[in-house]
Amino acid sequence: MKSYLRYILLALSLLILNHLSSQPLPHPDSLYEKSTLERYMKEFHEKYNIKGLAMTYLAKAKSQERWNLPDESPIESYRKSMDYFRVLGDSLHYYEVKGSLGTYFMDRPIFASYANEYLSSAVQYFRKIHRPDMEIGHLINLANLAIRQKEMQKAKQYLVRADELPQSAISKGRNDAAWADWYRRNGFYQEAIQKAHSSLSIAQNIKVAWLEAVSYFYLGASYRKVGQNEEAIQSLNLAQTITEKYFSMLLLRKAIYEELGLVYETKRQYNKAFQYTSLAYQTFQLLESSKLEVEVRQYREYQLLEEQQEKISKIALEKRVAEAELVSLKATERIYLLTILVAFLLLVILLYAYFSKQKVAKLQADRVFKTAQIDTLQALINGQEQERLRISQDLHDGVGTLLSRIKMMMDAPFWNNVQLQHLLDDACKEVRNISGNLQPSSLQNFGLIAAIEDLVSKNHSEETEIIFQVYGQCFDFGKEKTLMIYRIVQELLANALKYAEATEVLIQISFQENHIHLTVEDNGKGFETSIAQHSVRGWQNIRSRLDYLQGTLSIESDRQFGTSINIEVEGK
Repeated sequence: MKSYLRYILLALSLLILNHLSSQPLPHPDSLYEKSTLERYMKEFHEKYNIKGLAMTYLAKAKSQERWNLPDESPIESYRKSMDYFRVLGDSLHYYEVKGSLGTYFMDRPIFASYANEYLSSAVQYFRKIHRPDMEIGHLINLANLAIRQKEMQKAKQYLVRADELPQSAISKGRNDAAWADWYRRNGFYQEAIQKAHSSLSIAQNIKVAWLEAVSYFYLGASYRKVGQNEEAIQSLNLAQTITEKYFSMLLLRKAIYEELGLVYETKRQYNKAFQYTSLAYQTFQLLESSKLEVEVRQYREYQLLEEQQEKISKIALEKRVAEAELVSLKATERIYLLTILVAFLLLVILLYAYFSKQKVAKLQADRVFKTAQIDTLQALINGQEQERLRISQDLHDGVGTLLSRIKMMMDAPFWNNVQLQHLLDDACKEVRNISGNLQPSSLQNFGLIAAIEDLVSKNHSEETEIIFQVYGQCFDFGKEKTLMIYRIVQELLANALKYAEATEVLIQISFQENHIHLTVEDNGKGFETSIAQHSVRGWQNIRSRLDYLQGTLSIESDRQFGTSINIEVEGK
């Protein structure tokens, strides 16, 4: 009677909470979207006391499950409690209720798959948050469900895991009872009896009636299997006595009736066997007719709501994923565009730098070429000026002096014709020498080698020995280049005789394919090559002619051993 009054009080409290406001309470299914939840969370918590509603529905579900009234089912109350805990964001209570609903589904074969799903999710959550005290109960229920579905290996894994967790007295009793069932179904009856006794002892100590009834049932079923029928009947009768006090143990009572029917059938007491078999059938009919239709209808409604909620959540998730992908694609597109732009700018800069470098290099080359041209022209002009100076000196000192003497002799009253003839001959010879130095006739008529031989013979004397050597076959490489090389030899020979005061001079010319190699060596006084090449006008003329010929020059000079000059020029 007191239990009925308690249930009535809980129902009244639920009605009072539902009428706290004149406005209708929005269905919690509309609160699953995150934005809506954030908007209404505070309002719901303040106006409707969601936590109170959640706990009230949970208490109602527990009462409905405990009393197991024929025309009521706890599924709807469990569902509402879960919904409100989800709105609150109270995951701990949400999964606790979900595990309880999974436990309720265990005894209803049509909901077995959902029982496994709900219990597994609860176990995973409590394991994740490291709450073994809350995990172990649902873990044992999973083991019991696996045993009923004959998945013995999976059930054993669950039970071993439960043995590893810290256990309270009730958890230890429940775990031993589950092991008793596992051993019984696998044919280990003595181990099953041992575990059932352990579970029974715990149940009696902590005064948990349903656990005591379950332990007696496993004892009786195991005793029947080993042929101890009297012990089986005694244990099953004790279990029957307990279950008949509680309507909520209707399913266990049915199993006890079935087991007693089997025991009496073994003993050939067919009247009692028929009696208990009939009781089992009546109990089954009571279970089926009491609220199966209500539960199926309520659960189908709940399942439909969950499917709708899942679709909404999936669509919202897909929308967020699509938005995130769109943002990512836009960012990637911007990165690609920026990369292409940077690459294009770098290419433009590189092309500009390349063409600028080419232009600068071309300008530098033109400047060098023009500078070389200017230096060559300047050297030619200097050479021409020196040549003019030398010609003027030769005319003044040579021809001019002779002509002055001839004029003086002709102004005298008497002159010597023979002496005058000699002076005229000398003047003619001097003119021929000057013209020969301007443009050697041997160079025009007989070529470079003959012109150099003629130059050597003219400068040869008793004090100075000049040796001229030729290697290879001479080839024609143009009048201008031939004249340039002749002038270089002429200048080098003049330097050796005039400035070095050499007594021996060696001139070698070697013709190798398209190259001319010229060597001039003397045993005269050496000089400082770095100073002479830059300050002496004769060397400047030689350098300008070599630049024009695109030739190379190397000088080795020593004041004790003389000078060696090597020149290499391309012939064509």
